[in-house]
Amino acid sequence: MALVSCRECGQQVSTEAAICPYCGASHPATTPEVRKRTLKRRIEIGLGILALMILVGGIAWVAKNGTLPLTNKYAACVYAQKSISDDLKLTGKSVRFQSCLEAYVSHALPKGILYDVLTQFDSADDNGIPSKVDATVARGPDGTWGMVMWGYVIAGVTF
Repeated sequence: MALVSCRECGQQVSTEAAICPYCGASHPATTPEVRKRTLKRRIEIGLGILALMILVGGIAWVAKNGTLPLTNKYAACVYAQKSISDDLKLTGKSVRFQSCLEAYVSHALPKGILYDVLTQFDSADDNGIPSKVDATVARGPDGTWGMVMWGYVIAGVTF
């Protein structure tokens, strides 16, 4: 227990004093550096709690819904790739998609939104050119997806 000057009145007070016996200042031995460190620590604790809340919220979302939410453009790519892959399996063909090259809203309709999707997959045509698929998918107002049409793109031409 050391004596220091009160930050308000300058009188000698204990470092453990909760209030100054001379002027009534709370925590009279606290220096500006200590207050700054305390504020910084409180901010760090607050940000840690916020990060923990976001993490718990994300885990709760996944537990409730099974997946993380996707952007509509990415969801359009995923839906198009799955639908095309399922269609090709019916013909005995199998493809593995490499990436979604492009997805954009082509039309906003009262009953839903149409997305144009351009995606690329591993299979190659007879000339060895990587194949691409151009598709149009629809998302209804209730969030359901549907395939409108799709076709192969070889050398810039859709079939």
